[in-house]
Amino acid sequence: MVAQLVLLSTAQPNISPDLEADNLGHESFFCLMQIREEHNQHSILVDILVLGGKKASEVKGHKIGETLRTILEDPARQKLIWDVR
Repeated sequence: MVAQLVLLSTAQPNISPDLEADNLGHESFFCLMQIREEHNQHSILVDILVLGGKKASEVKGHKIGETLRTILEDPARQKLIWDVR
């Protein structure tokens, strides 16, 4: 999944992440992430709880330094995000 996302062009909004949380509020935690990848029109489901909560962002790709976090934080990569609170 990470390796596939890294290969995408950074032109136009190419990924659309959406997060689901348990008990929205100050005490909430993320449970599920859906990522819509526009180039190939794939949807990726990330079970954050299965991947160890906060450690989910450190899931690695094939190359050193590739993680889900680096993709989501990449300033060159446009993201389309809905209902960000």
